Amino acid sequence: AGMIMDERTLRALEFPRVLERLSAFCLSEAGKEAALRLRPMAEAEDVRRAQYLYDEVRDWFAEGDFNLVSFPDISGLLAYVNGHADPLLEMDGLWALKSALGLARRAAESIHAGAARRPMLDALACSQPMPEMSLSALNRCVGDDGYLKDESSPGLLLVRSELRGIHQNCMRRVKDFADKYNIAHYLQDDYMTLSSDRYVLPLKANFKGRIQGIIHDYSNTGETLYFEPLFLVEQNNRLQELKQQEREEERKVLRLLADLLNQEMPQVRAAWELLIELDLGQAKCALGSALN
Repeated sequence: AGMIMDERTLRALEFPRVLERLSAFCLSEAGKEAALRLRPMAEAEDVRRAQYLYDEVRDWFAEGDFNLVSFPDISGLLAYVNGHADPLLEMDGLWALKSALGLARRAAESIHAGAARRPMLDALACSQPMPEMSLSALNRCVGDDGYLKDESSPGLLLVRSELRGIHQNCMRRVKDFADKYNIAHYLQDDYMTLSSDRYVLPLKANFKGRIQGIIHDYSNTGETLYFEPLFLVEQNNRLQELKQQEREEERKVLRLLADLLNQEMPQVRAAWELLIELDLGQAKCALGSALN
């Protein structure tokens, strides 16, 4: 015991090739990297513990109560939140956090349920409590579509309800207008579209209507012009204010989420490391059964 093998000896033993095989069984990028970093242990006691843990992990997966699936890599995001005084999070990062931490929590719950049978695995899952504040905030705020939910904050809910009201109002007025002046055949696909936070009508460029309004833009092909009729101007001014408010409300929610993550960073990291350990564990089991 106590002797660490050097890299040359490991290569002679084809140890890196074993790790390559192991990493191929990992579900996540982070797991694959962890597999390739493994080195033989120097102490017999560590080997014994790893062996017990392997048996517990194998039995736990065999019970089929929990199924590990591929999960996104959040390590870059955690480093970013940790290293910035005022980190502004991106939605795809939050979605990744929500799914990775949610998976970690389900794993921990399944492990705790059989804690008596799996003391080592349970100790691994208990190294820190789960980041419950961050998790419930992520579940409340981040929708399955990857956008912030209306219910994220009372302010956001209010602004978005008014935005929807304006959208319906404008749609109704455009429809009435199109019927009244018989211009439906000039409208491209949709009745209305947004151009820099204003509702405009996508009209065929040969439209020579005598409607009062502003031409905002032409499409790249020049076949469509984007036209703001006078009767939408007032609604559009309000729309622009609301869109600005909506962005501010969203930023407040993103700040709150970053604050919670910062407060719970040790728990978030522990949950992330648990996932990597479990990915490694299932890969070891898969390699074990592949090699019988």
